[in-house]
Amino acid sequence: MMDLSWELGLASLSDADYLDNERMILIFGAMQVFVLLVTVYVSVFKPWKSFRKAS
Repeated sequence: MMDLSWELGLASLSDADYLDNERMILIFGAMQVFVLLVTVYVSVFKPWKSFRKAS
């Protein structure tokens, strides 16, 4: 992405390849943040412990 920005300059903001790459980075970055938050939630609160005590 940096190479494309360097080669095209401000024209990269209207380039289809650049915009597609930017969208993919945004989507997969959001997915990584979501997985990280779920992992932290599970590791901190351990929701299965309260389920076993109730049984």
